[in-house]
Parts: sequence; C-alpha cells; structure tokens
Amino acid sequence: MARQIGLKQRSRSADVVDYLIDAILRGDFKPGDKILELHAARLLNVSQATVRQALHELEARGLLISRPFRGSYVRPFTKKGLRDYFRVRTELEVLAAHWTLNAAAGGDSQPPDWSGLGDCIGNMAEHIRREDYAAYRKADMRFHRLLVETSGNEALLAAWDALGHSFWAYFGLYFEQRSDDLSRQISMHQAIVESLESGRVRDFGEKLRGHYVDVSLLRTDSSGTSLCNAHPDGGHLETWGRAVRFGRQACPGNAAAKPESVRNRPEKHTLTGGSTMYIGRKKFAITDITAREILDCRFNPTVQVDVWAGDELFGRADVPAGRSRGEREAWETRDGDPKVYGGLGVGKAVSNINTEIKEALAGMDVRDQRAIDLTMIRLDGTPNKKRLGGNAIVGVSLACARAAAGACNLPLYRYLNANAHILPVPLLNYINGGRLTSNDLDFQEICIFPVGAETFREAMTIGWDVYNILRDILVDKYGKIAVNVGDEGGFAPPIVSVREAMDHLVGAVEKSGHKDKVEYGFDCAAAHFYDAEKKMYKLEGEYRTREQLLDFYKELIRDYPIVSMEDPFDEDDVEGFAMATEQLGIQIVGDDFLCTNPKLVRERGGFCNAMLLKFNQVGTLSESLDAAESAYRHRFGVMVSERSGETEDPILSDVTVGINAGQIKTGATRSERTVKYNRLLEIEAELGKAAVYAGRQYKNPF
Repeated sequence: MARQIGLKQRSRSADVVDYLIDAILRGDFKPGDKILELHAARLLNVSQATVRQALHELEARGLLISRPFRGSYVRPFTKKGLRDYFRVRTELEVLAAHWTLNAAAGGDSQPPDWSGLGDCIGNMAEHIRREDYAAYRKADMRFHRLLVETSGNEALLAAWDALGHSFWAYFGLYFEQRSDDLSRQISMHQAIVESLESGRVRDFGEKLRGHYVDVSLLRTDSSGTSLCNAHPDGGHLETWGRAVRFGRQACPGNAAAKPESVRNRPEKHTLTGGSTMYIGRKKFAITDITAREILDCRFNPTVQVDVWAGDELFGRADVPAGRSRGEREAWETRDGDPKVYGGLGVGKAVSNINTEIKEALAGMDVRDQRAIDLTMIRLDGTPNKKRLGGNAIVGVSLACARAAAGACNLPLYRYLNANAHILPVPLLNYINGGRLTSNDLDFQEICIFPVGAETFREAMTIGWDVYNILRDILVDKYGKIAVNVGDEGGFAPPIVSVREAMDHLVGAVEKSGHKDKVEYGFDCAAAHFYDAEKKMYKLEGEYRTREQLLDFYKELIRDYPIVSMEDPFDEDDVEGFAMATEQLGIQIVGDDFLCTNPKLVRERGGFCNAMLLKFNQVGTLSESLDAAESAYRHRFGVMVSERSGETEDPILSDVTVGINAGQIKTGATRSERTVKYNRLLEIEAELGKAAVYAGRQYKNPF
C-alpha cells in the first residue's frame, strides 16, 4: 500500500469495496501498487476472506488486476478505455436527459429538480479554489450521477454505477488537469444545467458532447473519428444497447418515451474490451484470432487456436479433451452431426472463435490475461461456458498467454511467474483401466512416483527402467496382447484385480533396483463404478458400501507403499471423501470432486487435501490459476494433469513449472505424453542450478 490509512472497523465486504474505491479516488493507491489480503485485513480490521471478496468485486469492476501468488495490483488506464468510457457515458446522459424532459413535457406539473446539480457545480468551484483536486473529482462524479439519476430510469442508473466508479477512478488518477482547464469545465457544466432547465434537449446534447470532447484530452481516435459521436438529441446512440446491458439489467421504463431508433435496436450487444492493464506499444494489441479443427491422440477432432499480437507475434494452443468428465466441468461445444466424426466435430466452436470471440477481443492487450478471460466469460453468459464452448474459450485463453509470453521475449513459465523453479514429480501411469482401456480393471490409473530422484532427468531414467521391466513381466504372464496400451500410454493387461496389478508393478520396481526411490498412487475414478440407484460401489464384480470400500483402501495402503488416491469416491460423495482424508492418512486428490473450480475448493476444502488441475475442466487460464492459488491457501497439494484426449502441445509443462506445482500427471509413453516430459527436460536445462526437483516434498515443494 502507498501509505497507512486509518479506518473504523468494517464488517461487510461492501464496506471494504466502498472504502477501497474512495482510497483509490483520493490517490492513496497508485497504479501498480500492491494490495495484499493479509495487510489489508489487518489495516481494516476485517477477515482475509472479507478482503478477498472485496478484491474480487473490485476486479470485476476493472479496478484491480490479480497476479497469481503476488497479490492484487491497482490497474492503470489506457486511451482505449478512456475512449470507450467517454462514448458510453455521453450516450447514457443524453438518453437520461431525453427521457427526463419527455416525461416533464408529458403532463408532469413539476419540472425536474436540478438543484442538486447546481450544488455540485458550486462545490467543484470551491474545490478548485482550494486546489483540492481529489475532492473536485468526487464532486464532478456526483454531478454526472445526478444527471442520470434524475431520469428515473433504473437501468440507466445501474449502467452508470457500473461505469462511474471504476472509470472515473482511472481518469482522476491518471490524467491530472490544471485549474484553468477545470474552471472552463465548470462553466460548461453550468451551461449544461441551464439547457436542461429550459428543456432544450438538442442544445443539451450539443453542450454535453462538446464538454466530453474537451475533457477527454483525446479528441480523435487513430482513424480521425470523433470520440463522442452520439447524436445530440439521443436519436442515434451507436452503443446504447451495450451501455445499458453493462449494468446487467434489461431496460425498463416507458417504451414509447424512447427514441424510435433505440426502440428498434436489438439489445444483443455487451460491453467488452474497454480498459486494459498496460499502456504499451501497438505490438501487444490483439490483431487477429484464427481457429481450426485438428485431431487429438484418439483421432477425435479438437480445436487449435492462433492469436496474433501486433500483426507480428502469435501464440498457438491446442485444446485437449477428456473421456471422463465431471458434471461441473466447462461444457465442450460439439457439432452433433452424426455423419461427420460421429457428431464430435468442433466446427461450431471454431466458428465462435473466428467470429464472436475474435470481435470481442480485437485490440485488447494480449498481456492482460484476466481481462481477456473475463471478457470471454461475460460474452458467453452461461455458468458453464455452454454457449460458446469451453473448448473454444480455453483455446483462446491459452493461446493469448503464449502470444503474450512471446511478445515479452520470455518462456511461458517465466512469464507466468518470475519465481518459477520447481520441477514436478511425474506420476507415471503404467497400468490403465476404467474408461481408458478395454480391460476389466476398475481403477483408471495405477502410477509410480519417482520421489527419490535428485533431478527430473533422473526421474525419467527411473521411469524408463521400470516401464521396460514391467513390459517383460506382463508378456511373460499374459502374452504379447498384455502390452497393448490405453488412452494414456499405460499397459492394458487382462487384469480385474487391483492387487494383481499392484503385484506386477511393485515387482518391476524392485527388479529395477529403485525400490527406495518409488512410491505409488491410484486414480480410482470411483464415479465410474458408483451405482447411484443402489448408492453402492461395484468394484471387481462386488457391490460395496462406502464403509466397505474405505476398508478395501485401508488394506491396500497396509500392504503397498501407496501415498496418493485420486477420486476414491463419487464426485458427490462428500462424506466418503471426508472419511478417506481423515482415516487413510495419504494424499486424497479431488478431480471431478473439485473440477479445478476455486469455488468448489473453498466449499470442499475440508474434505480432501489435494487438487487435480485441468485447464479445460474450468475453461480459462485465469480460473485455473485462481484454483491453484485457492488450493495453495488451503495447504493443498496441486497435481497438474493432462486429459486422455491429448495433443502434441506441451503447454501443460510450462504452466506446471509456472505455478511451482510439485506433481504432474501426463501419462506414459505415447508422443503426446512424452512431449510434455521433453519440455520439462528443456526447462530444467534452462533453469540450470536454479531448478529444484520437488522429490519427496511434492505435496508442498516449499
């Protein structure tokens, strides 16, 4: 914080929001200042949770930008944001005056009361005389709010509230003006009020537009077009629809009182883009987004996205797909045409990227990851990204991060975190079952953890030894067919019993000579063998209650060095997860149970102790980073994971190192898996002596 500020005790996040907005308006925070939750909580005498909620609200208003693991920062403003602000604000106020005066002319015996506006003008003059420019800004903001409020239209008022606080905070902090300039503006304010009092709508519109052109300091945009282009009588408001919808309300009021062009204009626009995080060169502006349909490792179609910045640099990302998907995951958009890829085509998602998303993000700073992701989330408008498609949104989100890293001449992991240095323990999935293979093994993955290695490179050599010895063991036992592989590259032998699979895997580890360096883990994926009607788990042909399944796990842990279980119970069996976390004494990982969702981590943080992180499960990079941050704050382990339908894109590796996660699960031997390991080997070499292998500290590398 810029300086210590006294404050009476606050008990609600709304009070904290109001206080922080006032502090920003006063200049107590400058662009780039950090607001740490703990510091703010102590200063304001409230809980960290209250401050966190307030910071989220300010971030939604555009006042803050969250940088993962490094606090929230007051956000600077840009010319594009000012241009959008002045245009929309002009349109709102012209429309407000039009409706107000129409209502007065339609039989209201009492003209609107403009006395509050006059008081504001007097206050502004006094503040200038005292050279109290912060107080002047607040009085001016009050003037324009009253202008809208007098119209009596609730939607306009909501739109102003959404615009007024955040944009005026930026304007007041970032563009200082001289007293003579402000005095000229006060004269213009007085002329505006006089035109309102006399009922001259056209005269009011002309004066208001002239006022904004004067005050904006930005008379034209790059093409020479006027910034404030509203028709003076409110009859041609180019972005009226999106301005009102920015307030998240439909436009109430007397439809007949609206200008005809407004009544006939479809309300389909939303306010996107606007302010951005940086004032930088044009090379960072998004100039093009292109998507295409490609194939994943299962020969199914998926999405590939290119994002161009400044017509020079571009980032590319491929979107993976999971075979097993939780009910709370972001929805993929598939075409549904049975004649093309059996209905799995992604032409709709590609089209959404090449049209709506491209238009919404054009011109935004590619480095402003959170604003980009929030823009897409709001554009989609559904809680699970169903309209545009989670596969469309996540592809653009990841490609933007790649382009931004390239524009900054940084590897992605370093762009995400200047302190990135942890190399994760790989969970090598050597025996597959469940929905990943065609065998009858109920558990989906049986993995080794080479925790005793000194480096990631050594972990790979341990994995190679065990894999090849296991191959020989399975061929000797079941024949060559046993070494066919599942979706994630692990062997798929004709095994039903978990114990039988574990005996072979443990035997391979012991024979390799790495017994003291290896531990074991499962992805149980229990939702797949849960019978919702009977409320029992059918494992290895036998129905088991929650308690019986827990006893089965206890016996496995007693007989084998198992240290981690993923989704040991159904995704909605909260009690089962709680029992496993309390009684098994190992890492209990939430996959479908948490869905890489920060809200679920908060709600279910007491019922497991690790989170599986999947980009496309939540749908954007920002939300994935939020989930990781939330997990760390709950002292969770974070295991970054691929999907069964992977591509050759190694972005997973950069993000794993970027968030210093101690674990990565990305399959076994197929090329779409090994490309992630190869990228981690590259990163380890790039980091040199700074690289730290998580090893036995994989749950908490710090």
